[in-house]
Amino acid sequence: MGEKMTSTFLGGLIICVLAGSFQYGWNVSNVNGPAGFIKEKLYPNLCVDKCLSDADSLEETNPLYGKQCNSTVLEDESCTVEEYTGFVKNQENQFSTAVSMFTVGGMAGSFSTTFMVTRFGRKGAQFVNCFASFIGGAFYVAAYYLSSHYCLLLARLAVGYFAGLATGICPMYVIEISTADFRGKAGVLPQLFITIGILTAQILAFPSILGKASLWGWFMALGSIPCIVWILYSPKMVESPRYTLIEKNNSEQAQEDLQKLRGVEDVSGELAELEEEAAKLKEMLSFKWQLMIVCIAQMGQQLSGINAIFFYTNDIFKAAGFSVETSTMISALVGLENVGMTFVSLAVIEKFGRTGLHVGGNVLMVIFCLGMFLCLKYLTAASFVPYLSIVCILGYIVGFALGPGPVPWIWNSEYFPQRARGPAGSVSCALNWTAAFVVGKFFPIGTVSFI
Repeated sequence: MGEKMTSTFLGGLIICVLAGSFQYGWNVSNVNGPAGFIKEKLYPNLCVDKCLSDADSLEETNPLYGKQCNSTVLEDESCTVEEYTGFVKNQENQFSTAVSMFTVGGMAGSFSTTFMVTRFGRKGAQFVNCFASFIGGAFYVAAYYLSSHYCLLLARLAVGYFAGLATGICPMYVIEISTADFRGKAGVLPQLFITIGILTAQILAFPSILGKASLWGWFMALGSIPCIVWILYSPKMVESPRYTLIEKNNSEQAQEDLQKLRGVEDVSGELAELEEEAAKLKEMLSFKWQLMIVCIAQMGQQLSGINAIFFYTNDIFKAAGFSVETSTMISALVGLENVGMTFVSLAVIEKFGRTGLHVGGNVLMVIFCLGMFLCLKYLTAASFVPYLSIVCILGYIVGFALGPGPVPWIWNSEYFPQRARGPAGSVSCALNWTAAFVVGKFFPIGTVSFI
């Protein structure tokens, strides 16, 4: 084990997933906490403005924060309930469009994976990708100061492109620099850091930290900080030896990089394995079933509705009758559980196998998703039902984090030989992002009636 855990190896793993996967998670969740502030600033509800007296604060009376303007007030102020409902629906539609632009950018980033990892290498592609993150951060800040819906759209598009490309690069890089018996654990790391990014955004969105109307632009832009760490640390990282040997035909550099990764001089055995893999590239066409499996797994990961949980957690819990403050705290609990269960997956993945965790996790998700639906449908049937909805969401996260979260990303890299990984990753990741777009765009339609 000692020869695997060199500083070059550990640094490469951690910095890669921090700068890539962490940001994916951050940008999935960072719209949830400040959603009310964003809607208030970029898509103001004129009926809500009429409900406010000079002494009222927007956070106390805005229905986005849990206290409805009643129909009597609306009519007294020459704003009908129908007009108010129309404003809410329009607000939700514009906001969901901005949220879903993240997935549009993700599709574009996924489709560019093959070109980027072939042209620049795994390490080089992530270096270039960092600039998409910086552009997205700049547009987040501009959206706040300019009160511009279009800047928010561009920000979500840019960070989405970054995330789409990162989801192709990071699993590929961490698995390719790992030894065969460590690849399962290494393959879970991207998903682990996605969950850490989600949790970090949820915690920092607390009103006592950065969850303030005056800070949401800077708060959302904080996701770009890990890219600064990547750029500063990248000179100490090595390129994937598989890429260097098989795609660049540079055996000397591949040997040197392997020696740094393993901490030993004799890496001839591993080099021989890489050369044997290169000799089998002509068999690429026989991998159609593997491609079908990973595509179905990637689409299923998103069509399960997992991103609806992280895009709109607060809305879901408000629909269940909880206050904004309580909803924010429960959201953080969900994020914390997601991180914890990914550690469990990391520990047991070699024991139970990829397929076992994936199937078992999906079964749990179906059970708890059905329970969540029933809880929201019969919310007023008993006083304990809202709390039962929390249990269902927590159980749903357990199922996702065990298998459907990490396993598809591992399959993306393990099922294909070297030069097939880029094209296969592009196709499967693009389908993942397409499914995420559908969920992110159309899920709020079902939640408007709860607000």
